[in-house]
Amino acid sequence: MEQAHVQKRPEIGLLLDQEMAYDRVHPLYLRQTMLAFGFSPSLVHSLESLFFGNAVRIDINGYFTNRIYQRRDLRQGNPLSPLLFNIALEQFLRHKLQGSFKVPIPSREQLGHHNIQYHASSLKDRYGSVSNAKVNIHKTEAFSLDGRSYPEWIAFLAAQGISKWHDHSSPSPLRYLGFPLIQSFHQRRYLEQQLLQTVKSQCTIYSQHYWISKTCTQWSAQDFCHYLLQENPSFSKRSAMSLFSEDLDAVRVQLAHNKLISSRVKALVKQLSKKDELLNQFWAEYSTTVKTISLKRKHNVFVTGCLLEEEAIETLQQQAAIKKSLGEELDNSRQTEDDDAPQ
Repeated sequence: MEQAHVQKRPEIGLLLDQEMAYDRVHPLYLRQTMLAFGFSPSLVHSLESLFFGNAVRIDINGYFTNRIYQRRDLRQGNPLSPLLFNIALEQFLRHKLQGSFKVPIPSREQLGHHNIQYHASSLKDRYGSVSNAKVNIHKTEAFSLDGRSYPEWIAFLAAQGISKWHDHSSPSPLRYLGFPLIQSFHQRRYLEQQLLQTVKSQCTIYSQHYWISKTCTQWSAQDFCHYLLQENPSFSKRSAMSLFSEDLDAVRVQLAHNKLISSRVKALVKQLSKKDELLNQFWAEYSTTVKTISLKRKHNVFVTGCLLEEEAIETLQQQAAIKKSLGEELDNSRQTEDDDAPQ
């Protein structure tokens, strides 16, 4: 996608959804494919006997139904099923990569012809006729590789029944295997807001569990960073922390008992002194005070959390003022000594 964006190539990608992918794997097609790839006939026969031609009986309240013969499909949850499905799909991928099918890029002059539709349908139909596969057109998604909008492609795909289109103007990013493909700034902001809302919801859930069981795990800032990275792998650790700091005031009251310090407090501490001793002392005192908050009633904890932070800020400001006044007095005394010194 980055290369297409730099080269401004008017190409698209398709996310095809296969209908009942595991259930429609034909045993004869899978057998011929495995033999073509060089698997031994004994192994192919063993796998075929293991997955196909079996009879099952369903237990309903202690009563077994009649036998149901399993004529085809790969069972969900079986560790071999994904491997066998990939083997069945490999012929289709190799056929495409070898260039057996060429789909030209449509232009305004070509939209009235049926040559593109023939090539696309031929690729799909020929594979489906031999493998028993079927594509869900209404779940298929198309996206622009360089992020720009192409009315020609949109019109062509709409004629094929594909209505889901993604480019840089789409409000939300396209997701591929759970990973967002961001193509614009507003899509990134949308994703950040969704992620922040998820964190807020989780905070509320953990908070409710805490008042009920009083066994909520104390989360630190590093734990929250780790959670953000798990929710969205595209974020780096620094961007996750910056995202959390931008809207920290909105959730700091809910997270007061979880030892999360406001960015304002951190800034004042850094302005007051950069010595490790003072920083460590402040973190220890602040964390200890947080642990001693009364947990009898929920609203009391929220109010106490706010007052606790305000008191911490006020204390730091007083310490900064005292340090500043002491520094001025020390400078004045030194200047007086210099004036009284013999010339």
